[in-house]
Amino acid sequence: RQRMDRIVSYFVKHAHIPTPQQVRDMENILWFDMSSIRLHMGCALSKFLYTHPDLLFLASLHRGDRYLMACTPGSIYAVFHEGAQCVDVIQAYLQAGFLRAA
Repeated sequence: RQRMDRIVSYFVKHAHIPTPQQVRDMENILWFDMSSIRLHMGCALSKFLYTHPDLLFLASLHRGDRYLMACTPGSIYAVFHEGAQCVDVIQAYLQAGFLRAA
């Protein structure tokens, strides 16, 4: 998780993927999320959805996607469908990285 977060943050700032050496230099043995916005990747819907209309609205925004994403003050949540693949997780991380940087 730390490595992916570092790569996405670097990509959002610099518009290219860092080299393995750059990623290694960015990593810490003890990692603390210094951002004020937390990422909750692969969480349960119940973590941020409380009503059926909220679910219907979110599903309409993500029709055909293999994940749902929502923001609350201080957090970004991504819920992956059962058929989600690695590319879906990467796409969700990138989307969350751009939201976090905005």
